[in-house]
Amino acid sequence: LDFYYNYENGRKLYNKGSYKKSFPYVLEAFAANPSNQDAENLLVSNINNATVAHSFSNDEILELLEQLYADYPELNSNAHLGSLRMNLYLEAMRDAETADWVKEYLVHQNFHLRQVLSIALRGHRRRRRWFGR
Repeated sequence: LDFYYNYENGRKLYNKGSYKKSFPYVLEAFAANPSNQDAENLLVSNINNATVAHSFSNDEILELLEQLYADYPELNSNAHLGSLRMNLYLEAMRDAETADWVKEYLVHQNFHLRQVLSIALRGHRRRRRWFGR
């Protein structure tokens, strides 16, 4: 019952474009049933749209993503969240000219700046090859 209540309230607010208001409901629905694909899709879409609409700051989104990954390791396989996470870290590095906290996190996660940039560059080359951009 909690799942349906939270899912429907979150979905209604999400459809109205109230991503910040819908987030607690969407998260509760996902927490109640993490194996439900609709709940996961709504959660991912809500986070993505909240990022685009600037409903949360990039720092808030990054903290949220890291907490979600810690609480729900199965989200590590979600390509959309992974891509969003990488883009937010790349933006943070660009904006802060490789701020110390980003470097510390990447080192802690066994990332190296060269790896992150090569991943981003491969994606950029692939997009250019496929879309002519």
